[in-house]
Amino acid sequence: VRSRARGGKPTHATSETEVIAILNALDGISRTSVALIFFCGLRPGEARGVRWEDYDGQRLQIRRSVWRTHIDVPKTEGSVAPVPVIEPLRSMLNGLRRDQGFILAGPSGKPINLSNLARRVIVPTLQKKQIPWYGWYALRRGIATLATAVENTLAAKGLLRHTNVSTTSQFYVKDAPEETQSAMAKIEKRFRKTIKQPLSNRTAKAASKSLKTRGARSSAG
Repeated sequence: VRSRARGGKPTHATSETEVIAILNALDGISRTSVALIFFCGLRPGEARGVRWEDYDGQRLQIRRSVWRTHIDVPKTEGSVAPVPVIEPLRSMLNGLRRDQGFILAGPSGKPINLSNLARRVIVPTLQKKQIPWYGWYALRRGIATLATAVENTLAAKGLLRHTNVSTTSQFYVKDAPEETQSAMAKIEKRFRKTIKQPLSNRTAKAASKSLKTRGARSSAG
């Protein structure tokens, strides 16, 4: 008797509520890694490959992908494209801004190993707070699902840089270029007040406010 073919393992798309909890539980490069992959819809290798030179404050140009220690071009020709950067990711990046180098860099300056980061830092941190972790690709599926919910499948296709919309629908959108911009603007509004501001940004703003106060007092004196 011929056995019935097994279906693929069920996949998860990180929800809006889940990613808010994850981001508010993490800090440092762990937090930035999650935000970068979720809000830009990147593959893990693409996230490892982005450099500060690829970021202009509004868009992130995807040019390369890193697998282990090997740097190559992204998965498809269409994957080499810009993606919009929205809040709160923009604030996180601005608080870390450098002139050059990999955004997700380890102490050596080389791209960080995301598998190790998840195993050693992210999972233990989230487990203490009973927050589930479904892996890096769940973040990419999550933003595709959200973009489709607030706009349409074409918006998700543009963000994920798929060649055709059927790929987006079949593998990335779960339950739920102009279209992408519109979707991300709507998503930005949803997340503006739900993600805690990065500590570095809060410190910088407090310092700036203190300097302004001192300056005003000096002028008054």
